[in-house]
Amino acid sequence: VVTVTVATVNHSPSFAAGGDQTVLEDGGAQAVPGWATQISPGPANESGQQVSFAVSSDDPALFAEIPAVAPDGTLTYTTAPAANGVAHVTVVAQDDGGTAGGGSDRSSPQSFTITVDSVNDAPSFAAGGDQAGLEDAGVQAVPGWATQISAGPADESGQTISFLVSNDDPALFSAGPAVSPDGMLTYTPAPDANGVAHVIVAARDDGGTARGGSDTSAAQSFTITVLPVNDAPSFVGGPDQTRLEDTGAQAVAGWATQISPGPANESGQHVAFNVQSDDPSLFSVQPTIAPDG
Repeated sequence: VVTVTVATVNHSPSFAAGGDQTVLEDGGAQAVPGWATQISPGPANESGQQVSFAVSSDDPALFAEIPAVAPDGTLTYTTAPAANGVAHVTVVAQDDGGTAGGGSDRSSPQSFTITVDSVNDAPSFAAGGDQAGLEDAGVQAVPGWATQISAGPADESGQTISFLVSNDDPALFSAGPAVSPDGMLTYTPAPDANGVAHVIVAARDDGGTARGGSDTSAAQSFTITVLPVNDAPSFVGGPDQTRLEDTGAQAVAGWATQISPGPANESGQHVAFNVQSDDPSLFSVQPTIAPDG
């Protein structure tokens, strides 16, 4: 009697890989149920074995949580913040049948790609303080008013930034407030104008808004105060006067004309006249000019 024993030799597990994946930058945690299908530990006599998956990627930096495949075939991964690119991922199934007797517990590797499409991040900046100046002070320039100017994360550092500026009192300026790409604030108050303007500033980059991206920062506000400065009054003097000795009191109506306290914003001021003579002894009552001229 001869006994022939046929020892068990583990067969490789197998599975069918799902397709390539594409997600948006900053898309958060991703789960793809049923990505791996036809999962099998081997022939029928190995059906009780447990199958797991080993997953590797050629670009781990693209992920905050690297790709993984659960025993039921669900693919999961989380992209790294502000990261984009293409990762080539390799997946191997492994069962718990071991390798005794020359068996195999690993499937052939299968690969796919995960593409993380770039999405433009909004730019940012730090606004400077409120501004105050004098009426009729001319062109104003404030270097470095906007600081910490950024187009977004490192992969967007080549983008160009400009600033959108608006204010609620355009009449206060002959050249409205503007902010240059390097953060310099400029403006020119209008002649004889004073008051307070509320200014709103937002940064914009040239990265566009494709795939839900954002190219404009949150708006920030500040004020520009133009303080009033009194302008000199003016008038037009009348002609020289000639009178006879002992002719008594004289009154010349409208001798001074075009009497003005200054520009329109000073129209409520009152004008008086200071009059001096180089020969006070010539008069019993010194010359005066009334407010009406």
